[in-house]
Amino acid sequence: MPRIARKESEIQKEKEQIIKIALEIVHNDGYAGLSMRKIASRMGMTAANIYNYFSNKDELNIEMRRCGHIQLYEVMKTAYESGRTLDEKIKRLTKEYVSFGLNNPYYYELMFVLATPKYTDYIGTPMEEIAFREFKSSIRVYELVRKCVLDFVEAGGEVIGDVDTSVMILWSHLHGAINLYNNNLLANVFKNPEKMVEAMADYVIQMTFNQMKR
Repeated sequence: MPRIARKESEIQKEKEQIIKIALEIVHNDGYAGLSMRKIASRMGMTAANIYNYFSNKDELNIEMRRCGHIQLYEVMKTAYESGRTLDEKIKRLTKEYVSFGLNNPYYYELMFVLATPKYTDYIGTPMEEIAFREFKSSIRVYELVRKCVLDFVEAGGEVIGDVDTSVMILWSHLHGAINLYNNNLLANVFKNPEKMVEAMADYVIQMTFNQMKR
C-alpha cells in the first residue's frame, strides 16, 4: 500500500517540536550534549526519524538559530513601526528586544550566549548555503537597530561615538541586563528583578541616545 504523504503543516509542527526539545537539551546539557539520539529518545521515536527532518546536528543548530532570529526581528520590527514618534520607536524596539530575551531564555542563550558554530564556522562546508540564510536572518536585527540609531542622528540627535559604536554599546548593555536576569543573579539581590531590568533598559536608552540637538 503506498505511503500517504504528510501535510506540510504536520511536518512543520514536528520540526517545531524537535527544535523545542533540542533547545531544552542544549540549555541543560550544553551544545556538546545535544544529539539526534537524545532528541529521539525524548520524543519517543528512533534517531532515524529525526534525520527525516534535519540531516545532522549542524543543520538543526542553524535552523534553531534562524527561527530565533526571525521571531526576534518580527517583534522588533512591529514595535519600531508602531511607534508614533522617534522617541517612542526607540523605546518600543529596545524593550521588545529585552522582552524577547526574558521570555525566550533558551533561544536567547543559543543565539547570543553559547559558543555554538555560527556562519563563519560553516564557510567552505556543505552547510555554508543554509548557514548564510541564518546569517541573513540575524543581520536584519542589527540593521533594524542601526536604522533606529541612524534616524535619531539624522533628526539632529547625538549618540556615543559613531552609529555602529552606539549600536554595539546599546546591544552590549542590554545583553548584560538580560543575562543577569536569566542567570537569576538579579533575583538574588533584588526583590523585583523584572523592574530592575526595566530600569536598566531605560538608563541604557538615555545613555546611548544622550540628547537631541536644539
